[in-house]
Amino acid sequence: DIYAVDNRVYLWLPKGTHRFSISDGTTTYNYCAVMKGVAITVEPLAPVGFFVNGVDIGSTGAGAGWVYMGKNLTLNGAGPYVLSGEAANDEVHIHVISPNAATVILSNAVVFVSENPPALNVNQNTSLLMAGGTSYIAATNDIAAVTVGANAALTVGLAPDADETESMICAFNYGNRAAVDGAGSVAVNGGTLAVCADRMASAAPLNRTADVLCMLA
Repeated sequence: DIYAVDNRVYLWLPKGTHRFSISDGTTTYNYCAVMKGVAITVEPLAPVGFFVNGVDIGSTGAGAGWVYMGKNLTLNGAGPYVLSGEAANDEVHIHVISPNAATVILSNAVVFVSENPPALNVNQNTSLLMAGGTSYIAATNDIAAVTVGANAALTVGLAPDADETESMICAFNYGNRAAVDGAGSVAVNGGTLAVCADRMASAAPLNRTADVLCMLA
């Protein structure tokens, strides 16, 4: 239930994700609310130009197996999740927390962050696939572009029908941190992973059967 009294909005919501609109008679404002236990988080909805499976994450706030709240895009299902569009200025931080293995496909996606958390934070076994073109995952300051948590494995490869000669993921760090970091492992089985940093390209264990370009900028 939603009530408006004396210019205040009161929500009585069950657990889960909810969308609602409020109008002042002239303009309609859209919101997404996530209820966890007794805690509720409410965010205004507005396009950000970054997409999950073709849906602008800022316009809906949530979809099948994902939630976008407080600039954090949380992937909590198996996917596959096709990520595309451009997210600069800390608009999107991606977290893979699926209880099972997840599949994330990058299709000309750009994510750049200058504040914690990292641009891509992997806490579960994840297949990160290239769908053609070049995708960028970048961070500055003392922040890793990609972190792979303990007991997690990140496997980079090609999406079905992708052209290997035209598929690349670039992980950059413009600061004092490794571009790819964490206690987990990284394997590259297809396409090209370019790992570039001022100090150290990769601090995570890195195994490869395909092209890895480890460069110091």
